[in-house]
Amino acid sequence: MELHKTVDSAMDQLTSLWDTIGIVGELRTARYGVVLKHVRGLMEDMVQEETALRDRLIASIDKLHAEVTQLCTEMNLPQYEVQ
Repeated sequence: MELHKTVDSAMDQLTSLWDTIGIVGELRTARYGVVLKHVRGLMEDMVQEETALRDRLIASIDKLHAEVTQLCTEMNLPQYEVQ
């Protein structure tokens, strides 16, 4: 999966950078923790954004369905049914 490749590549680059500048042991473990915190935060934000998008779409569909129902009533037409 491309996501795994991207994360693996970035972690390889970070590890190489840390090797070059001498970040080892507990400091490296702490840096891994920072990376994990950033990735988790990004993923949580994206889930929240997509959930909000879904909710807006559902609300919009509900509103439009109510408008169609109202128009059918006003025009004395049979209620529209989604097939």
